[in-house]
Amino acid sequence: VKHYAHKQGIRIIGDMPIYVAFDGVEVWSHPDQFCLDQDLNPTVVAGCPPDGFSPDGQLWGNPIYDWNKMKQDGYQWWIERIGWAMKLYDIVRIDHFRGFAGFYTIRFGDKNAKDGWWNEGPGKDLFAVVNKALPKARIIAEDLGFITPDVRALLDYTGYPGMKILQFAFFDEDAEYLPRMFTTDNCIVYTGSHDADCTYSWVKALEGETKERFLKECPRLKGETRTRSLIRMAMTSCANLAVIPWQDYLELTNEEGRMNTPAIAEGNWTWRAARQPSARLKEEVLQLTKETRRG
Repeated sequence: VKHYAHKQGIRIIGDMPIYVAFDGVEVWSHPDQFCLDQDLNPTVVAGCPPDGFSPDGQLWGNPIYDWNKMKQDGYQWWIERIGWAMKLYDIVRIDHFRGFAGFYTIRFGDKNAKDGWWNEGPGKDLFAVVNKALPKARIIAEDLGFITPDVRALLDYTGYPGMKILQFAFFDEDAEYLPRMFTTDNCIVYTGSHDADCTYSWVKALEGETKERFLKECPRLKGETRTRSLIRMAMTSCANLAVIPWQDYLELTNEEGRMNTPAIAEGNWTWRAARQPSARLKEEVLQLTKETRRG
């Protein structure tokens, strides 16, 4: 697939979650790299602490890495994992990058994440080794969510581009996700992510001050829809790369095209484009790409 994509002038960005599944091949082939007991059951698992959206926190249940053990052989497991991903993709987006700076830990068997605690991650030690072993690896850091100074420091150290989601840009007057607030072009801008609403449905649900800020910061051009205005905001930003979900170009609703709903295990990642884009849409995308010099 990668070879064929290159022949069409297309590069592939692939996702790599920080954690792996307990019943996955990674754990069973390298149990010594994880926090497991003598019966190979997890002693602790991953998740997120309680917040305004989740009073019990998030109990993901993935086994936690034994970072001290991994350090002993120079993080070889991570070098092999990222190296293999680079064979499949041109660019790898590492999900939950903040977990390398500090990660939330929950006792195995707990019913929720309320009683978890934070631990220090491998930080610069890991990425000094990774960048030396894989100097040509192109990595995007998913730096969304609860971001603390140590996460920002690690991102600066690695030089990896972070993410800017425009759907997050209108909750505050000068939110960091507003293009006029970007402090670097070393970032990737998105209208929305795979975990978010389709922009058409997102716009329809806006209300109050958030809606007012959106209308102020993202005015429409003549004949332009609100979805198209957000696409244009992304494309005209200073970010080195702009990612527009195809569902947004098609102006699909959540019911028609949402990719993923977090915390729901079934029914996600099933959307497929039903047909080739029309000649009109192809021309629109081409012209916007040329106008914003992203071609």
